[in-house]
Amino acid sequence: MTVFVAFFFVCTYSDDGRSSGCGKVYALELCKKRKLGDDQGGAISIAWEREIDGKLKGSPALFCITEERGGTQTDEARFGILVGGYDGKLRYFDAISGENIACLDDLGGAIHATPAIFERTDGAKCALVASSTWTGRLSCIHLQHGTMTKLWHIDVWTPIYASPLIYVKEHEKQRKTCVAMFGAVDGAVRCVDLDDGTGSEVWKTSIGSSKPIFSG
Repeated sequence: MTVFVAFFFVCTYSDDGRSSGCGKVYALELCKKRKLGDDQGGAISIAWEREIDGKLKGSPALFCITEERGGTQTDEARFGILVGGYDGKLRYFDAISGENIACLDDLGGAIHATPAIFERTDGAKCALVASSTWTGRLSCIHLQHGTMTKLWHIDVWTPIYASPLIYVKEHEKQRKTCVAMFGAVDGAVRCVDLDDGTGSEVWKTSIGSSKPIFSG
């Protein structure tokens, strides 16, 4: 579950007879007429909902993008959420209206992990999305005001079920290094570079027989 101002974003899934199941995304809004804790209930109302062909097992990831026009930033901001599904698709919704902005489906298979939002050292807003199929694909997505584009992906050949951890290390003279660390079903923890444009592996270590890793 993700919280934004007075909105709560929640993903659900059900087995409805379809092979991939059925999922829904809800934006729940705090009702201004009531207070949390009222015995009468009704403190939360549904602002919008969207049905998806596929189970949703991760949390929605919230982000904010300021639009650029002519190479300069404007004051117009878009609040969006990313939702990954069992059908292998990543969906980008407008957080306020629920409008379906964009969708990507070339991400390696079923997505159980919550997308990880980060900002590259060049200022670009991006997301890391992990797939839980046997290829264990990690994809880097560039998020923009009205679209999203896949920049690169790597296959680690083992399923990834948990969201990656983004770590930004500051160096002297304000130079920064951005990396991601994540565990996988094979019991290994990996660190990849998010600044080189390819996701190259910085290091890899194993925790031995205590596997698989499903937690973030």
